[in-house]
Amino acid sequence: MSFTARRYVVVAVLASVLGGGCASRAIRGRAVPGDVTPDSRAPARAVPAVAAVVRGHIPELEYCYNAALGRSRELRGTVTLAALVDGAGRVTRVTIVERSWGIGQVATSAEDCLREQVRTWLFPASSAGTYRFPVRFARR
Repeated sequence: MSFTARRYVVVAVLASVLGGGCASRAIRGRAVPGDVTPDSRAPARAVPAVAAVVRGHIPELEYCYNAALGRSRELRGTVTLAALVDGAGRVTRVTIVERSWGIGQVATSAEDCLREQVRTWLFPASSAGTYRFPVRFARR
């Protein structure tokens, strides 16, 4: 998780625990991951572990979405990402393969952030291949 994403998560948690602060007044969204789909070269047995990694990084994806919501309150939809994982479990490439929230400067900025976050994830070493996963973004 990048420093900025960690800082946002800490601020959001503190604001919710303390019942106030600027983070509680901001428009916030949530990210709901869908099913992980491996490509033909990726081991199907790795899907549960890959899905667990995706679920564990939802706060980072929400960070990207919440930053975009600050610029466009109407942004919502599903983005399907594809992550190419190497033999050591590192993400070597991330692409947006589908989107339902349209194209524009705010959406492009959010997608750049999503790709940047996913590139930092570490998957189990036995999960080399490409995995697609949709994430639905909506306001809370």
